[in-house]
Amino acid sequence: MIQGAAVAWEIEKRLSDTEQEIADQALVAALAAQAAWQEQPVAIRNNDIGLFIAGATDYPVPVRNVAVRRIPDVNAHLFLDYADGFFGSKKRSFTVLCRDDESDLRAALVERKAHLLGAGPRMVCRQPVSVPSPPELRLQSITSAAEVKDLVAVVADAFGYPDGEAQACFASVDTFPETVHGCLGYMKGAPMASAISLRSETSATLDWVATKPAARRKGYAYACVSLLAEDIFRRGIPLLFLTSTAGAANLYRRAGFRVFGCLQVFLIASR
Repeated sequence: MIQGAAVAWEIEKRLSDTEQEIADQALVAALAAQAAWQEQPVAIRNNDIGLFIAGATDYPVPVRNVAVRRIPDVNAHLFLDYADGFFGSKKRSFTVLCRDDESDLRAALVERKAHLLGAGPRMVCRQPVSVPSPPELRLQSITSAAEVKDLVAVVADAFGYPDGEAQACFASVDTFPETVHGCLGYMKGAPMASAISLRSETSATLDWVATKPAARRKGYAYACVSLLAEDIFRRGIPLLFLTSTAGAANLYRRAGFRVFGCLQVFLIASR
């Protein structure tokens, strides 16, 4: 069993060492890819110590201002000292991602009085479970600037971002690159749900799975996830990863995902 902020998750799917390495690489790669989508300038350090992203604004969320260790072998205090220097020069707070196998990093974060913002299960899918989408929902791939704008509207409403922050996450995107597949769910012409997949040759990652509050519990996000999962496995990619919120884990289980780990998000305040 792995422990999150206040919730425990049973390990449902053990990964091999190679698969675990692929999962960790996919997590870092997805963050790095999304840095290029943001409002510029974005400062990035991507080295043997870790990945460090400082967005154009100081909003302290994982996609905007974040540090993640590449491999557990890097000394936890060295990693955090480097992060302190990187973000301290910009006088801003930042988030740190901590995987469940990084007990040394967790201890170092507690020692530095970092604040635990939350935690969620890391999940993997090897074969999707397909179900019909709700008949009133129209699924649409994101292929234009207008649809990116609709994605921003869904994300802003779903996550309650401050004005402009959702737009800042996608400010440099008119259309996504070929390795990214975005999906929107429309009801009566209005965008209600979203999901995005980022893929490599060995795996893919789901992100930005969201539903507007007024449209929740109707299967709209599930339909977006199911469409993207089918696309990933049709391409012959064997592993699909995501990090869920605690409350959404059952949705992903219905789509064929199983828990293999946990990701905690800590906040280190500016000094």
